[in-house]
Amino acid sequence: MAVRRWVAGATAALGMTLWLGPAAAAQTALDERQQHVATIVTGEIEKLTGPAGRNCGIYTLRGVNSPSPVSRREVSAALRCVLAAQRRGQAAWAIWQVPNVDAILFDGIGASAVSAVHTVTGRGSNADVELTPCREPRVARDLTIECAHHRPLTPRDVAKTLRGLKRDVERTSGFAWAAVAPPPPSTGAGDPVETLTAQATATQRAVHAAGEPHWPRCPHHFDHPLTYRDGWWFCERDAAFIAAVGRVSSVVPWVKRRR
Repeated sequence: MAVRRWVAGATAALGMTLWLGPAAAAQTALDERQQHVATIVTGEIEKLTGPAGRNCGIYTLRGVNSPSPVSRREVSAALRCVLAAQRRGQAAWAIWQVPNVDAILFDGIGASAVSAVHTVTGRGSNADVELTPCREPRVARDLTIECAHHRPLTPRDVAKTLRGLKRDVERTSGFAWAAVAPPPPSTGAGDPVETLTAQATATQRAVHAAGEPHWPRCPHHFDHPLTYRDGWWFCERDAAFIAAVGRVSSVVPWVKRRR
């Protein structure tokens, strides 16, 4: 998903605050439902991020007649907050409620200390949550979060990813690239996505066969390898994108090459 819509028309406040409507002696059924779904959505986000002690906000959409729509500054601040937390080695997230749909749908963004930033979409009364990796997130003028990672791949992209794969092998597997590299892809042959998947999978199998069955080792669990997906190393257990190909050494310890 190249672009995730972050809804305008909101009053936002950084911090753990969820606006549930006018003060009343008791919550309405809608208030209770909204709070319940918010709890489920944040719980699902933290399956990716891990417990986030300092979150970047639950931004509340107060409805059609509410003043002070969410500003670009507030959306940008939430994104900067998530990225800054990630650089400090901390998990963080922020979510928005979507208005005029029974107050139970959410958009948002989140990241663990080692994963890609993900857009978050909470869907429907069962609070089904969709987490989608977002490369190079930025706030557009219309208050959308734009992600650069789903543009069509070019031959240059393929070459760059293959160089990154070689770098990952050399730095973290203990083997020289020449010892485990599969045959190079034919120039211009096949779909670029399929080409990269085949090359990464073949390389990984060769490293496993050579004596490193957990390469590249998941930095969350340590007992299983990451798998290649869409130019990233992916943890199947957590359904989390951990590092772009070529950057796995930033989250997996360097290994001295065997002689």
